[in-house]
Amino acid sequence: MTAFDGALGTPWAIRPDALEQILAIAAREHEVTPGALEAYRAESVARADTLEQRGSVAILTATGPLFRRANLFTEFSGATSYDILRRDLQVALDNRDVRSILLNIDSPGGAVNGCGELAKAIYAAEKPVVAYVGGTGASAAYWLASAARQVVVDDSAELGSIGVLLGITDTREQDRARGVRDIEFVSSQSPMKNPDPDLPEGAASYQKRADDLAAVFIAAVAKHRGMMPAEVAAEFGQGGVFVGADAVAAGMADSVGTFEDTLARLSREQDIPRAPAVKNRRRATHDEPAAEPAAPHSRSKEKLMADEQQAGEQPAAPTVDVDAERKAAVAADRKRRSEIMALDEAQGREALAEHLYGSTDMSVEAIRATLAAAPRADAPEPDPAADYDAQRTATAGAGLGGAPKAERPKAKIDRSEIYAARRAGTQE
Repeated sequence: MTAFDGALGTPWAIRPDALEQILAIAAREHEVTPGALEAYRAESVARADTLEQRGSVAILTATGPLFRRANLFTEFSGATSYDILRRDLQVALDNRDVRSILLNIDSPGGAVNGCGELAKAIYAAEKPVVAYVGGTGASAAYWLASAARQVVVDDSAELGSIGVLLGITDTREQDRARGVRDIEFVSSQSPMKNPDPDLPEGAASYQKRADDLAAVFIAAVAKHRGMMPAEVAAEFGQGGVFVGADAVAAGMADSVGTFEDTLARLSREQDIPRAPAVKNRRRATHDEPAAEPAAPHSRSKEKLMADEQQAGEQPAAPTVDVDAERKAAVAADRKRRSEIMALDEAQGREALAEHLYGSTDMSVEAIRATLAAAPRADAPEPDPAADYDAQRTATAGAGLGGAPKAERPKAKIDRSEIYAARRAGTQE
C-alpha cells in the first residue's frame, strides 16, 4: 500500500489546508518500506521523543499533523504520533519527580483513529494536565486540549475547527484518459461495502460516516468542558476557529497566557484544579445577584485604615459623615411610621398597621389601601339574638310566632335563659 492510498482511506479531524499538504506529500508515490523508515529513524531517535522535563513539570509536545502510529509522515513532516504521546504521558505519570504535565500543542489536527483514546487518558490522568496552545489547536488537536484540566492560549492562538473530514479523490476521468480501468466486484450481501459517492445512497453513506465520527468528537469535548453536545455544536464555531480571548469568551479555553508563565505556575502550585464547567460558569455569571451597598454603619475598620495608609501617597478622598447618614436614615424611618399610624384607616387596625410598617417596604398609600380593606379590630360583633328579637317586633302583625318561618334568621340562638325564666314563673 502506498502512503497516498493510506491517506485516502483515513477519516481526518484536521483543517482542510493541512489535509491538502498531507495528501500532496503522500502523492509522491514513495513506498513506505521498513528499511527506509528505520534508516531515517536511526538519525532522529532524539527528535522522536515528545517528552521534556523542567523541574517538577513534564512537557509533552504535540506539533504538526497527528497520526495513530509513527511513520514517514511523522518523521519527514514534523508530525506527531498518538501512540508515542500516550507512551510519554505514561512515563510522566509514573515518574515520581513529575508533579504536573504541560501539554504543549501547536497542531492543525490529524487522524481520528487514536485521538479519542489519548484524550481519555489525558482526562483521566491522576496528575494535573494543563494544555497550552501557542499557535494552532484545531480539530483533533483541540480534542486533546479539551481533555486537560485547564486550557491556556496565546492571544493569537487559533482554537476550534471541530468536525470530521472524509476525503475522496475521484481519478476515474484521469484513468480513462490513460486507458486504465478499475473493475471491482462487491458481494451481493454487502452493497454498501464500496458505495459510489455519485449515487444518492452512496453519498448519504459517506455523509453518515462523517457525521457519526463528528458526534463522537463533539460528545467528548462536551464532557471535557462540562457542556451539552448541542451547546458545543452550536457555540464552538461550527467548524470555524476562535482566536485567543474570543476562544476564552466562547468557553473553549480558560485563560490567555504565555508558555513560560503557564510553566512557572505549574512549577509553583502544588495542585491544579479542573476548571469549572462552562455551564456552571455561565450560570454563576447570569444568576449572581448584584452586590448590595453596605449599610452606613457597617463600613469596615480595615477600609478606613487602608485609606489612612494611602493618604500620604495620593490626595485624600472626600470623607463621609457616617453619623449624619445614620441619623438621616433613622429620621426617615420614624417619619414613615408616624405617617402610617396617623392614617384614619389605621384606627382600630393598629396591629396590622405595625406589621405592614415593620415587615414590608410598602408605600404609605399602599398601606392605606390595605388597611381600608381589612376589618376594624374594635367593630362590635353582631348579636344574633338581638337581631332576631328586632325582627319579631317589626313583624308582629304577621301572626303568632312573628315572622314567617321562611324569613326567620338561620343564626343559632341560646334560649336557655328564656326557658329558665318561664320555669321560674310556673313554680310561683
